[in-house]
This record gives sequence, C-alpha cells and structure tokens, in this order.
Amino acid sequence: VIGQERAALEMPLVALQEAEIAFPRGTVDPEYVFKHVTMREAAYNTLVQKRRKELHLQTARAMASLYPSDEYAPLIA
Repeated sequence: VIGQERAALEMPLVALQEAEIAFPRGTVDPEYVFKHVTMREAAYNTLVQKRRKELHLQTARAMASLYPSDEYAPLIA
C-alpha cells in the first residue's frame, strides 16, 4: 500500500471489516490482520504465481525503504 493515498484504501478496508474478514490492530499506523489464519491462507492461495511474485517484490522494496537497517535483511530476503 506504500505510495497510495489513505483515502483510496479506506473503502476497501472498511468493506473487509464489515464482512468480518480483517481488522485493524494498533491505532497510530494500524496494521490490518485477517480474522482467521485460514482466511489469510485462502486469500494468498488465490493469487496466481506471477502476481504473488510482484507483490513480494513490492513488499520487499517497501520494507527496505522503510527499514533500511540490516535488522530486516533476512525477512526481506
């Protein structure tokens, strides 16, 4: 979600909450988590491999820009 306006994310996140699929955790910069691990796994497994790789790369780049220390290098790898 890096680079996206918060307003663009609000409606989809509200829809996930209303459907009781995902919920915010934290208050300042909330992190959204799935209600059940099986829901998370089902959502992840519906991604085709090419799209999954794209999302992994975007996530790694975002983490590297947000957390430049070596502490996150193993997770990014």
